[in-house]
Amino acid sequence: MRITSRKLNTSHLSANEEALVRCQAALELKDKGDYGGTEKVMGSLWKGLGKRPDVSKLHAAVAAEVLLCVGTLNRWIGSRNRNQDSQHFARDLISESIRYYESIRDVKKIAAARVELGYCYWREGALDEARIVFSEALGKAHD
Repeated sequence: MRITSRKLNTSHLSANEEALVRCQAALELKDKGDYGGTEKVMGSLWKGLGKRPDVSKLHAAVAAEVLLCVGTLNRWIGSRNRNQDSQHFARDLISESIRYYESIRDVKKIAAARVELGYCYWREGALDEARIVFSEALGKAHD
């Protein structure tokens, strides 16, 4: 499903389906550089930079996706705003998403989340940690 509007009609979707659609749309807007759009399209899932999403009522796979998405958005926005605290917060969310992905044994998503985690370390200037995490992601991608 291609998202062409910031306003989504998700009234017919379950909470899990809505969360996935919102994450997909937000990441597409991130790729276009639309910070304001990412916040709007995430709706009630994400209250903004430095805010934790409530994933308690979502399926584990969807919770992992939301945590990864919000962690990625925090990393991206924090980098643009030169906010180092956002990198640490993003690392926490992304690490939690990795634990969810590990619990459901989604190896490809674990690798993708580790790449995002590596970017957080890299942005913080922790190059040794970034190298280790990137190497782990590459190893997972080949499993």
